Amino acid sequence: MEYNSLNSYNEDEDFNFWPSFADLMLSIVLILVLIMFTSIVYISQGKLNLSQVTKKQMEVIHDIAAVSGVDVQCKRQLGDEYNECVIEEQGIAVKNELTLQRFTFSDNILFYSDSYEINEKGKLVLSKVGNEFKKRIKYIGEIQIQGHADTDNTTIHGTNMKLAALRSIAVFEFLRDNVGIDPVRQFMSATSFGEYMPACRKPGDSFDLKRLKECNKNNEDKRKNRRIEILLFYKNIS
Repeated sequence: MEYNSLNSYNEDEDFNFWPSFADLMLSIVLILVLIMFTSIVYISQGKLNLSQVTKKQMEVIHDIAAVSGVDVQCKRQLGDEYNECVIEEQGIAVKNELTLQRFTFSDNILFYSDSYEINEKGKLVLSKVGNEFKKRIKYIGEIQIQGHADTDNTTIHGTNMKLAALRSIAVFEFLRDNVGIDPVRQFMSATSFGEYMPACRKPGDSFDLKRLKECNKNNEDKRKNRRIEILLFYKNIS
């Protein structure tokens, strides 16, 4: 009986539940390699997507210029990537930011002074621009239309906030009714910043009434502040 118990004890001693040190290290290395490979694929895919977004952004700019029969001038910021463009004679400035594209229309392009009815030139411009948006609508996740004003009070519409809101809504309705961008299917919104987001103000800036006045110190500054901006938020394009 004692002999059998001893044999049983020795067999239990020979059994090792834990893997060897070499096996454990090999497992850890394999896991790390898998993590690194997954990260590289993910990052590469991200770069590819951003590259595709940039391509679509530049296609929009050049196609708008082409259908308008005008030139486009762009500034290089990083490497070979374009960042800021101006579609000449149309008064449209474009800024590309990763998956965001911002179109800025100067005050005299779409509206007459103190009016929120889109003028004939504005209708022509919005038709050309809007149709280029519509061609690529499957790549666009959201469209925001923002109305802006200077600090000179409107003489008709009560406040600049209201005037800027009426203008952004007019653009919204034009893109919906005349271009055919359906807000039921596409995220599209209209909003107003009034005079409180001048062109010189950057997100996160410390801002006050003094700075607001400085950003409207002359007619050129005020002209820049009277604007409509259309923001395109692109989807993650593969």
